Amino acid sequence: MKTINLVLPVLAAAIAGCATDLRTSGTLSPEDTRIAGRVAEAVQRKCIHYRYAEGATLQKTSGDLKFSAPPQIRRLFTSLTGWAKAEFFGDGVWSNVYYHEASDRIACGDALWQANTSNAGVVFTEVRPAGAARPASVAIATIRPLAVQWDAQGGLLSGTVRLVEQGRRGTVQVDLPEGRGSCTGAHEMQADGRGVWSVACSNGATAAGTFQALGAGKGSTGSGVDAGGGRVQFTIGPASQ
Repeated sequence: MKTINLVLPVLAAAIAGCATDLRTSGTLSPEDTRIAGRVAEAVQRKCIHYRYAEGATLQKTSGDLKFSAPPQIRRLFTSLTGWAKAEFFGDGVWSNVYYHEASDRIACGDALWQANTSNAGVVFTEVRPAGAARPASVAIATIRPLAVQWDAQGGLLSGTVRLVEQGRRGTVQVDLPEGRGSCTGAHEMQADGRGVWSVACSNGATAAGTFQALGAGKGSTGSGVDAGGGRVQFTIGPASQ
């Protein structure tokens, strides 16, 4: 996955000095600051770029180049699907990147993102810096009973799920039966109790969908589809007292 450096050195230097790096600005909430940092780290790990010389036509003057350090994050956008979008600057490259933390997927640049038609329905909301960082909400971890109907993973499954919830966002971890591996993912809930979830499993399976909370501490029900179009339905029970 590649981003291409088309920024002239003089212009790049000017840009570098006129914007704020949201990773260190202190103007985002702790969770959004963490997301900005994770996106920047992913760019350094997964994206490459090239150098070009100006002329009648652009001439590539380098091979694949890795980013020398996590880039600065200038704007950050989040979505209910777990995807984050960021405008970044690093090593003379000014570009957009799209990153899904739960599955560690990335699209380095708008062209790669738009080439995947399944991304068309993702709606991003820009994270607006506040005057000061808001205090972090307390992360709460619980183990809850879980029942899942997932045909591609053996039909009806039962067991437990580990939920770590912080505010309206959280993570999930499920161990599949019979040594099939484990799944990790993320969820985000709206004020009305509805939300979205996504998981990626160690055996390569992925799935995403929606859920409805049944009340504080009472569990939830949800449904979705996996990468092959198969249906996934689940019920999470109440937290243990």
